[in-house]
Amino acid sequence: MRAVVTVFVGVLFSCSQPVMPKPQGFLALEYPKAQYQNFESQCSFQFQVNRLSTIHFAQGCDLEIQYPHMKATIFLTHLPVKNNLDRLYKDVQKKLDEHSLGATKIQQSAFEDAERNLMGSLFTIEANVASNLQFFVTDQQSNFVSGSIYLKTKPNYDSLLPALEYLKKDIRKLVQTFEWKKML
Repeated sequence: MRAVVTVFVGVLFSCSQPVMPKPQGFLALEYPKAQYQNFESQCSFQFQVNRLSTIHFAQGCDLEIQYPHMKATIFLTHLPVKNNLDRLYKDVQKKLDEHSLGATKIQQSAFEDAERNLMGSLFTIEANVASNLQFFVTDQQSNFVSGSIYLKTKPNYDSLLPALEYLKKDIRKLVQTFEWKKML
């Protein structure tokens, strides 16, 4: 009898609020302020890159700009322009179409700098896709460089947004400082 009274009193004076499960949360991602350094090579271009990244040559002048702390990579592909500029634009559009299935929004930021003989576009895909940021730069005569970002994680646009914004700033810096080199 004593045990029944103890349980009854325990239930009577236990928590008065119902137990509610906690909603699933996401990490609050913060990254250090970017510091940039010049990247120069034997390739026909140069630019500034975040010091937190490392650059690896994949093949020829194709590059992988890796962010180990973010598990992210910017892939740059350098292609020669030889009466194939329309095909190169179509290839960028095809890749964009492949990655934008189910996208709620695609933003395009076009740019042109006649002094540096540079034009291109940056595409932001708002969706749960493998590559949310894609871009290209070209001199429209000899060189075409396309780029895309991949993060080694399950695509979840809302939770990846801080990382994507950080990487977008790095891409903007890359493009703002991008220059074609005179090749001898």
